[in-house]
Amino acid sequence: MSLMQAMEPRRYVKGEIICKDLEEVDELIFVVKGEYAIGYTLNAKEYLALRLSARSVIGDYGIMFQTCSEFLYKVLFDMDCQAIRKAKFLEITDKYGSLAQKLKIKCFQRYKDIIRKPILDHKQESIQQLMRIK
Repeated sequence: MSLMQAMEPRRYVKGEIICKDLEEVDELIFVVKGEYAIGYTLNAKEYLALRLSARSVIGDYGIMFQTCSEFLYKVLFDMDCQAIRKAKFLEITDKYGSLAQKLKIKCFQRYKDIIRKPILDHKQESIQQLMRIK
């Protein structure tokens, strides 16, 4: 119930950057509608490697593990979302330690398998292509 009460509506429009690589993560964003891509910046150029849509979450790994965003998040189609500010989310998870631990484990597995590995593989391919061109 605490999580639901802390949620605030967010709207992002096509082309908007939600979060840049190496930027601090301020909110946990639940995507209700729309589509976005996750990628990286290489030689001042954006590369989008993975597309996600409704029923996904942005910023969970950064908030739960107190780290900056590793990747770029860009809106592909207008998005309606619900967000929880970092401080409020951490306050709530402090109250419910065992639940927070379970969330952290699931978050880590999802991030590692669904987001990080495919994007780093894509980035490695892009680097190899750039090296072949040069």
